[in-house]
Amino acid sequence: MRNFISLLMLSLLVAGPVCAGEQTHPVIKAVRVVPLQFNAATGLTVEPVLHDNTADYSFEYRWFLNGEELLTEISANLPGELLKRDDEVAVEVIPVNVEGEKLTPLFALPLKAVNVSPTIDSGLPETFGQKGFFYQVLASDLDGDSLTYQLENAPEGMRIDSENGLLSWFFETMPEGIFKPVIIVEDGYGGRAEQSFELNLSYVAKGSANNE
Repeated sequence: MRNFISLLMLSLLVAGPVCAGEQTHPVIKAVRVVPLQFNAATGLTVEPVLHDNTADYSFEYRWFLNGEELLTEISANLPGELLKRDDEVAVEVIPVNVEGEKLTPLFALPLKAVNVSPTIDSGLPETFGQKGFFYQVLASDLDGDSLTYQLENAPEGMRIDSENGLLSWFFETMPEGIFKPVIIVEDGYGGRAEQSFELNLSYVAKGSANNE
């Protein structure tokens, strides 16, 4: 029941504005955040929702990151490059009327940046040695998290270093068959990336990467 209520609340927030001071501000009814689940990959944009739906106001913005004002950020958009997981973001929206007068600002309560999944940036090697197969997996994470590497569906003898992502497969004679291992990279916070590929006898077929 708790999970159902949580999902319902989230769907309501996604469908409508994120409210800050609703019905207490003379100009701004609420502040809409897009996307609601923002992170270092997406950044975020805010949009004032007005009580009277008029377009007679312009707006100024003051952004706060973990309680400190970002003096160089004055637009409605906050770039993702400034964010990392669990950062708290707040914004002050200041209405300006047609005479240039600044009206009472509205302060939108802090929201937290969510985790970004890692990405696998490397491609498979195109050579397959007589005594082994080697592949240095290269992955990155916008939050700067330490990554771990593992294999699924790997043939006998194939290994990957869990810390540096070096995949190795030693053998005395070339194995026969088709092998379809999957490389998994995780950031420790629920984010993961996958790269699947196919090894067929003595050659390496092109693989595919899938980042979740």
